[in-house]
Amino acid sequence: AFRIKSLLLLSKYEKVDEKKGKYYGFLDFAEKDLSTKALTNVFNKLKISDKIPASKLAPLLSVIVKLYNLRLHKMKTGKSLNSKDETDRRIIEHLGVWLIRHHSRRTDKVQSLKVLNDSNEQIDGKYNVFDGAINKQELSSYFASWCNDYVECNGRHDDSKLK
Repeated sequence: AFRIKSLLLLSKYEKVDEKKGKYYGFLDFAEKDLSTKALTNVFNKLKISDKIPASKLAPLLSVIVKLYNLRLHKMKTGKSLNSKDETDRRIIEHLGVWLIRHHSRRTDKVQSLKVLNDSNEQIDGKYNVFDGAINKQELSSYFASWCNDYVECNGRHDDSKLK
């Protein structure tokens, strides 16, 4: 369920101009409107120096989604919004785990874990451990491309058992 909601967040386009028939979505925001300056401000606020630790990835993604929602609201209404609207963190965490599994280093360490699948069913298994650190410069440069990749593979991992 969270994978689907995460995919919807990233792939949904909303009409922002009735007269011109203009649509806007998260992928547009990531590619065109998420500036290096804005990301630098978020990195500074979250005290992220060079590598983004796994523990700070969900808060970082939450702020990025909040910036997108503010931009979307302004495009739709022409007005700024002081939003207290919170995105369900579990939706963001699915993207975060995908980013870690695709863009951080896989270690040789294997750990037995119980995880929940998209149907909220518990699965016991042995999984490789990832270091979880994503380079800040890489995220700044490739975030839009990574979001596109996430949508194109339907949020699935290379070793996913989902059909």
